[in-house]
Amino acid sequence: PWDLEKTETATTELTLSPRESVEYSDVLDSVFTASGSATLHVESDRPVVTVSRTYNDTPDGTYGQFMRALPEDFAIGGRVVGHLLMLEESPEFRTNIGLTNIGDADADVEIEFFSAGGSSIGASTITVPAGRGLQKNRIIRDFTAAVVQGARATVRVPDSDSRVMAYASVIDNRTNDPTYVEPIVNSYQQDLNLPATAKVRGANSTRWVTDIVVTNVESATVTAVVERWQRDHSGGDPETADLVLAPGESLVVGDVLKTLFEADGAAALTIRGSRGLMSVGRTYNDTPTGTFGHTLPGLDVTGDELLRAGQVGHLLQLEESGPEGRRTNVGLVNPTVLPLEVELTFFNQAGSILGVTTHALSADAFIQIDRVLRSVSGSHQHNARIEARLLSPSGGVVVYATSIDNRTGDPVMQIAWPMEDR
Repeated sequence: PWDLEKTETATTELTLSPRESVEYSDVLDSVFTASGSATLHVESDRPVVTVSRTYNDTPDGTYGQFMRALPEDFAIGGRVVGHLLMLEESPEFRTNIGLTNIGDADADVEIEFFSAGGSSIGASTITVPAGRGLQKNRIIRDFTAAVVQGARATVRVPDSDSRVMAYASVIDNRTNDPTYVEPIVNSYQQDLNLPATAKVRGANSTRWVTDIVVTNVESATVTAVVERWQRDHSGGDPETADLVLAPGESLVVGDVLKTLFEADGAAALTIRGSRGLMSVGRTYNDTPTGTFGHTLPGLDVTGDELLRAGQVGHLLQLEESGPEGRRTNVGLVNPTVLPLEVELTFFNQAGSILGVTTHALSADAFIQIDRVLRSVSGSHQHNARIEARLLSPSGGVVVYATSIDNRTGDPVMQIAWPMEDR
């Protein structure tokens, strides 16, 4: 780890058997005998997939945020611009920004914040030492004392030889539940998919709601058409709603299914417009004392974010346990016009196969399998894993998993990002 406050670096070697998934609980203490905060850098002699969950561990349950390990080619530098969306500084939420310099020389990072209307709130240049990470808490307060909602930050590193990772964490001031925001890197798309929006009651008295933000980074007004594809329904035309976005505008739509469609239940949303769109959402358990939620990414329908033939997507750190543990739901979304077939292979933490299922999806279909590990294995599972593959020769699919703390109702979501199948 690279210590966020000191210059100390520690390394260790870990060995994994074929197909094995190892969870290092309280990783800084158990692996490095350290405390505080740090950035972890993972190198391996063979391809590995690494994910993490940082959470507040309380006597009444856990609440936290999911983070995947990003490859170094995802870093920001030169002409690469990172966009952090749906930022807020208000009585309800606060925003922290994190930066990690993975290069060998100090890096100057330019960050500019924009209001929901597209006007600049303020900008600063932050120097991040080589091999170090830092976090700026409540950074929007450096520029304004006003309430800021639906803000956007751009992150640039002018030096073409420097590389920096960035993230935001948006925290509910009432529950202190964090939502991790991954940067959208040079992605100005035309068609986007938000795979799982909700306005529904769930298990253990949870109440699920989704807010979204749609951003237009172009210099012209864009009309975006939002399509609603209801869960477990197939065929027919979707309901649609139009959103008009001015240049640079980030339009926040709270409780999106009710606001745009007067609907409840669960649905996948496809947003179609002209090139220049970005979108993210947040699905959360809405409680009387605050919210517990996760980021919902807006995925490029025509690009490389869908799982396609010859690729495999991994879902890790999955669990099905008792009242004091977590449960896992898995969803599949076909945002294309072709019918598809998807295969899911389930592994326990030792790498043994628990079961294999196949799922047929009609065009624009969305299905979710609740407590999927219970249905496959019939027993409690900890640190299980799924491999997802598209069996159809054409098209693309989104596969995701949501793991929920049974006590707090706090969810974390992960996407099965495409990788070369081996």
